[in-house]
Amino acid sequence: MWMNEMDIEEAERHFASDPLVGPATYTLASLMAAVNRSSDGWPYWRAPAKAAAQLMAFIDQARKHEREQYQRPRTPAPDAAQLRKAYAQLRRFRTERAKVGGIKFRIKAAPGVPGDPEPVMVPSQPVPVKVVVDDHGRVGVVIDWPKGDIAPGTYEGGIDYVVYTKSGTRLDRAALDKLAEEAQS
Repeated sequence: MWMNEMDIEEAERHFASDPLVGPATYTLASLMAAVNRSSDGWPYWRAPAKAAAQLMAFIDQARKHEREQYQRPRTPAPDAAQLRKAYAQLRRFRTERAKVGGIKFRIKAAPGVPGDPEPVMVPSQPVPVKVVVDDHGRVGVVIDWPKGDIAPGTYEGGIDYVVYTKSGTRLDRAALDKLAEEAQS
């Protein structure tokens, strides 16, 4: 069964909390978004839909299993082995596309099914890591900011000075004192 964009978005919302089908719908939505960014769109480029055929069948099986709750015989619930096979098709497709420029989408892991590594999140706002009170009672905050210096501005609260460090810098008490002195001068 081929799923259009609305079917994929509805399935992603519906199965978001399901531990096995939720990652499958997220992966399909990620593929659809990647196809829409790099071609005429999901409905018109058949190669990714063909690669995702097993994944769409997996999601459809989950829908049928849920819908046939009180019917006998009931469609069996999809399992991790089926999802592993569907993901294998998507990985083959991604490998083939890499030869001609590639397509970037994320395969999300599910219980018993490996996915792509989780992306490392870089904070978009500074994160306070240390509050320093010097001998004169002034309060300073040392902030870990991986993208470099923050634009000058007004910082509200009882803070007399702010010290910025690059991400990954280890600070001990002596280093904090030294940074506080530099910030005040």
